[in-house]
Amino acid sequence: PLASTLYVAEPFIAEQKEAIADRRRIHLAKGLVSHGTGSKPLMILIGDVKEITAARSAFKIIVKHSPDFHFGLSPDLHTSFQKRFEQEIALWNKKPGNHLVVAATFSVNGAGYAIIEDITAMATNANWIPIEGEPDERLVTALTAGSRAFFKVLRYGLSATAPTATAVVVDTHPRPVGLYLLPSGASEAFRADLAAQTADSQFTPWFWDTATIAMPNLPPVDGYTAMAMPVLEPAAE
Repeated sequence: PLASTLYVAEPFIAEQKEAIADRRRIHLAKGLVSHGTGSKPLMILIGDVKEITAARSAFKIIVKHSPDFHFGLSPDLHTSFQKRFEQEIALWNKKPGNHLVVAATFSVNGAGYAIIEDITAMATNANWIPIEGEPDERLVTALTAGSRAFFKVLRYGLSATAPTATAVVVDTHPRPVGLYLLPSGASEAFRADLAAQTADSQFTPWFWDTATIAMPNLPPVDGYTAMAMPVLEPAAE
């Protein structure tokens, strides 16, 4: 069962440090039992990153509420992690309140040290809403500040460059409004894909061409009509 292989650090209380460590050791011992298949037993970490720092011979991740139990990263995995999640790490570093949430598989070596095998990451704002970039963060901030009812769209299996709504506002009438961001350098093909997607959507579209205009006003609760797709400006000669 998932519960036996999942590690989420329990809230850290200094006065209960030893008891917390004992419970962790017992949980890890149960989760990392070999089932005789020949494969290395692994567990899953879900954590809010506090620090990514150098260790003696590699690197380590320290997650919040786990000050005495760190997760090692090999130099190669650290390099690929920094490259693949460069934007997420930058968003995390941008504001003290932002979070970097990681999910990782890990093993524990004979010395009791956790070693990460594979890892993925997601940046969120202070309210734990996922964010993908600076314009996305600004839009989420505006929605929250305006007390708008919305849900954040997650990509799941979509690539980072595939067109999709950033969020959907659900307090508008008569229909919800899909909020679409056009990134800097959005091509004709990207715009064509997005136009086809919004034409068949159940949501009324709102667009923000982040490279050329300031963020448009958010759709009003009543009386919003579909916004036209921004056109691609010809390159200056």
